Amino acid sequence: MLLWFEVLGYTVLLGRESSFRILTERETESEVILRDRLAQSLRKINPHVSELALQKAINKLYFYDFKNKINSNNETLQKYLTQGIDVSYYFNGKFVFTKVKVIDYTHPLNNDWLAVHQFSVTADNWHYSPEIVIFINGLPLVVIEVCPGLNKRAIWSFYKNILIYKEKTKKLFYYAQIMIIFQGDEVRFGQINQSLEQFQVWSNAEKEQSLFDWKNTRVGFIQDYFDKRYFLHILKASIQAKPLGRETLTQLIENHQSSNRFSEENLIKKSKFLRKPQRKKRLLIPVKSKILLKRTKIKKL
Repeated sequence: MLLWFEVLGYTVLLGRESSFRILTERETESEVILRDRLAQSLRKINPHVSELALQKAINKLYFYDFKNKINSNNETLQKYLTQGIDVSYYFNGKFVFTKVKVIDYTHPLNNDWLAVHQFSVTADNWHYSPEIVIFINGLPLVVIEVCPGLNKRAIWSFYKNILIYKEKTKKLFYYAQIMIIFQGDEVRFGQINQSLEQFQVWSNAEKEQSLFDWKNTRVGFIQDYFDKRYFLHILKASIQAKPLGRETLTQLIENHQSSNRFSEENLIKKSKFLRKPQRKKRLLIPVKSKILLKRTKIKKL
């Protein structure tokens, strides 16, 4: 499964390699941001912003108000991801106000894309290692899990375990925006604060309209959903904060644009590349009718 992230241009870290490489990018397993990777990415996508402003932006991302609930921190991060981070600093006798972009939506390749297998997170006596964590610019934005059972009881039991880890290892879920669960040939996905009933299921219609004719559902989903430009569209347009009583809850809204996008691109590709130039069709006339035509012409003359 990780191979297909590599095909899409993600850096992939597997097993022991991931634990060794990632330990060099964070002080302890209780940290979930890859700080050096984040700093390098922000410098790249904000070339005209001062180092002091970048450092202040990193501090805003790094030092969350951990007393807040997960959904309120998710909402704050969503604003940072889509609108950038407003920072101010004192320079040459005056205050300077600027905005630091966290993600470059215009040029997807300017961002750092990383898929880590079994990224370990420790909190108190709890240890959590999701199947895959997707980092963009050093921030863990997607958690992917694989449910071992195939029936409904198995998926509910599995999801309850995830909720326990969500409460015990909160720091990861302060940043994660999307949860994806693979179960057999089915894919469920939703915002980290949504219930399992609110998760969307990758439909057969989307499978049929996919640009990739994959028999393997997981592969097809990864190739479609994690296309870099499209995934940035999801982050920017499909995660919204909705009021829920006195609080607001970030949700992954139902998105039917994926099938439209794939079908439009499919039509373009077919029209430009897949369709062979058609020759003019010749009218085939049987031999007997040809003889009759000749006779009629002679009679007219």
